[in-house]
Amino acid sequence: MLRTRLAYREGFYSNSAAFEEAADDPSRRIVVDSQYGVVKRLRISPGALVFERDERRGTYTSSATVRFRSTDNRSGLLSVISLPESIHWRVQEKSEGVKKRLSPTSQYYFEDEWSVLFQIDSHAQLGPSLPRYGEVSFVVRDDAQIPFAEKSMIYNADCVGR
Repeated sequence: MLRTRLAYREGFYSNSAAFEEAADDPSRRIVVDSQYGVVKRLRISPGALVFERDERRGTYTSSATVRFRSTDNRSGLLSVISLPESIHWRVQEKSEGVKKRLSPTSQYYFEDEWSVLFQIDSHAQLGPSLPRYGEVSFVVRDDAQIPFAEKSMIYNADCVGR
């Protein structure tokens, strides 16, 4: 029996174990190689959307950066769901499939990154249609609309109307 503790940090790892029944008989030797990668699929920063007033436009805005990492070189499509109708979003900037390494000796992974701007209508009022606090869900899908990853974060619209 072989037990191993998998790594919890992002990266690519390999382990090897050799078992010998008799040192003088090489045919009775078994070698087990394992390779695996730990990749955080979806990362969002900051940890919550906090809206601030844009005095020039009379609106409330916030932004987030969404990163999708994968060992696969397939770009994802970002969607934002679970938003009240008064909150609009648009992708300001996008980078697709940037090839990266965690260290000079590790394997490559690929990262998509989106800079997303959120805006609350200037005429919006806090209430059932725009709760003070809520949740925003980010979903990254492939071309066939199959989800790769999903993650939620909270938003704070408590500043609206002040």
